[in-house]
Amino acid sequence: MKMNIVFSYPNDYGSEQDDADMNEFFEFDENSDPDTMRETAIGKIAEIAEEHGLKPMEPTDFGHEFTGTSGQVAAAKAAMPSWVSNDDSEEIDHDEA
Repeated sequence: MKMNIVFSYPNDYGSEQDDADMNEFFEFDENSDPDTMRETAIGKIAEIAEEHGLKPMEPTDFGHEFTGTSGQVAAAKAAMPSWVSNDDSEEIDHDEA
């Protein structure tokens, strides 16, 4: 059974601590370009997800959607930095979708 999951970086609706953790992770500061910060965060999320066998699907406003097995999803979730949020994974049958 395949699963879909969306991983996201901190945004205006996230916690200040998540923002601080992400900024520290990448050594961003007040002079960092917001577009570069966004691209860097999304790139790191994709790198980790793909290292654990997930396949990219659709970009989202603050991250990316991926698909894979439940084991791949669990491994990617465990490997993500603390500032990455994820939605509730949804089991889907790709043969019926």
